[in-house]
Amino acid sequence: DKAVDRYNVSRIVENDIREQAVAEGRLEGRLEIARKLKENGFSIADIVRIAGLSPEEIDKL
Repeated sequence: DKAVDRYNVSRIVENDIREQAVAEGRLEGRLEIARKLKENGFSIADIVRIAGLSPEEIDKL
C-alpha cells in the first residue's frame, strides 16, 4: 500500500534527521568544552585528550 510506504519513508527520514541533530549537538558540546579549556590555558594535547577533537579542530577555535 502506497500510504504505508510513504509513512515508512517519512519515519526513516525523521529518524535520520534526529540522529544527525544528536550528533551535531554532541560535536557542539565538545567544541564548547574545548573552547573553555583553551581559554583557561590547557595545552592542545590535554584538550585533544579531554574533548576528543583533533589539534586542527582546536586550532580553529
